[in-house]
Amino acid sequence: MRYNFEWNQAKERANIRKHGITFRKAASIFRDPNQLSLYNAAHSGKEDRWITLGVDDTGILRVVVHTFEQIEEDA
Repeated sequence: MRYNFEWNQAKERANIRKHGITFRKAASIFRDPNQLSLYNAAHSGKEDRWITLGVDDTGILRVVVHTFEQIEEDA
């Protein structure tokens, strides 16, 4: 499966200040073959939100809250 990531730069700067991690580093959990994604019904009022747990590319377990949009690929 192929992923394309997009994020708000201002939110990323706030995330770096608050958690000390870039979104690019956090997104590396999606390469973890054992990642676990759960639908977050309690916080999905305006858009579907997901919580994914996985190991990043430095071996640290991370929790990432995100949205997901499936796009069709050209055949």
